[in-house]
Amino acid sequence: VDKDDMVPDMLVLPPGTDMHKHPLVTDGKVFLQGKASCMVAAALSPKPGWKGTKQSILLHS
Repeated sequence: VDKDDMVPDMLVLPPGTDMHKHPLVTDGKVFLQGKASCMVAAALSPKPGWKGTKQSILLHS
């Protein structure tokens, strides 16, 4: 497992790793996303608490 060099707080798993049934995922403590999905929030860089609000506004515009 490596840290991503472009997206803060993103971990990169080796190709072929299947985490879908891992307890951290099934318990909702870890979310699986592709890098493109993570880059949106990183690029917007909103203040804490505004990520969901800002993305919702952009989606409904």
